[in-house]
Amino acid sequence: MTITDEDCLAEALAFNKQFEATAASRPTRGETLDATVLATLRRNRLGGNTPPLRLPQGQDHVVAGGVNVRAFVPDRVDGVYRR
Repeated sequence: MTITDEDCLAEALAFNKQFEATAASRPTRGETLDATVLATLRRNRLGGNTPPLRLPQGQDHVVAGGVNVRAFVPDRVDGVYRR
């Protein structure tokens, strides 16, 4: 049996609608969060209340505008993207 885009369309549309409703209620970036909102966001993370694990293979960089990013480079690279 082959599954097509049409087979998944209703499920995808329902997911998108639920995601948009959830995203609309999230605080904006830079907004000061009260303790209740912060606790809810932490509880909803994949790891629950477990602090995030900082993987040692990540490399910290600061890019244009002073933005901090963390990059992960695979052990084996099969291709390169160039803009």
